[in-house]
Amino acid sequence: MMRISFCCTATKAQPWLEGLRAALPDAQVDVWVEGSAPAAPPITP
Repeated sequence: MMRISFCCTATKAQPWLEGLRAALPDAQVDVWVEGSAPAAPPITP
């Protein structure tokens, strides 16, 4: 399962979260908060 941590500072996160969850229904999409576990490095081809 793909896990996405979303971080934003100057906009509301909820519309973005809803869009990401709709576009990627098999992914776990959460808001990143300070103290959260670090993200894994990106996968590149």
